[in-house]
Amino acid sequence: MLNSIVPDKINQVQNFVRICAVEEVKSAEKIRVTLSTEDRKVELWTCFAMGQLPLPKVGDNVLVAGEDLSSGYVIGVLPAKDAVHAARFTIEEDDDSGKVIVSVPLGDLDFRAEKGSINLEASQNINLNCHELDLDSAKGDIKITEATYQGRILGMTVERTKMLIGKVNSTVGRLVEKAKNVYRDVENLNQVKAGRMRTLVDGSYHVKGERIVEKARKEVRIDGEKINLG
Repeated sequence: MLNSIVPDKINQVQNFVRICAVEEVKSAEKIRVTLSTEDRKVELWTCFAMGQLPLPKVGDNVLVAGEDLSSGYVIGVLPAKDAVHAARFTIEEDDDSGKVIVSVPLGDLDFRAEKGSINLEASQNINLNCHELDLDSAKGDIKITEATYQGRILGMTVERTKMLIGKVNSTVGRLVEKAKNVYRDVENLNQVKAGRMRTLVDGSYHVKGERIVEKARKEVRIDGEKINLG
């Protein structure tokens, strides 16, 4: 049975749980705390017994359990009211939705696997909602059965790209393309339907085919300094 410490029996106490003040933190195995009584303070070394949670800091209050005053174990952390700990977080459950919420009131939250991987798996959805999203990786592989992108501006800088697409349907208000060289190889039909069409060529313009047919509803004009037929 665990008991709180009675001040007048501070020297012979056994099996106690008491709130102590953190005075020094050397490691998880060496945390020096002070236990206050009505007339004096007692110092003892404790071990952190809360797994991978952040270690307490000087000025925090901790809940210490022990068998005697030679040593103890930290089983709870009560951060100092005036201290700002960026790494502090809470894990709580929302009774209405049943969600488990990890909350960081101040500072950033990092997930790190120094020598392993981080896997996120959900039977339903994974939602990301943020002001700015940055992805940086040496290599990536994305497999999505169906995807939709909606945005106002999309910019891309790619050294090389290769696409294998079964069918492409595009609807564009205005299309401007610039390239040094363009090579297209169409196995069957290449058809362009336009209200008006204009081709401007600074150098030579070559058309070669087994058979060429040009038709006009009204008139055809050919203008050049020299025209050779045949």
